[in-house]
Amino acid sequence: ESQYLGLTRWDMETGESKDIRPGDPEGHIGARRNWTTWPDLSDPYQRLGNAMEPANWDGPYIISPHDTNTLYAGTSRLWKSTDRGDT
Repeated sequence: ESQYLGLTRWDMETGESKDIRPGDPEGHIGARRNWTTWPDLSDPYQRLGNAMEPANWDGPYIISPHDTNTLYAGTSRLWKSTDRGDT
């Protein structure tokens, strides 16, 4: 888990990983479309602001004991995925 409730699912057999981020169907936080640029014409460097749902480093997440494909994650809202965080 990381800032903005970034979760990662690891496949222990293949070593592959999948980023899971509530509110972002692609699971990416660094992609251009997930960042807001605040233009300042007097500043040649653009400041980036995160457009993701606000969350703490220690935001709660739960794997359902009834269906292991269902994940719940908490920010200022409750997020639910029924496909292990793929969407």
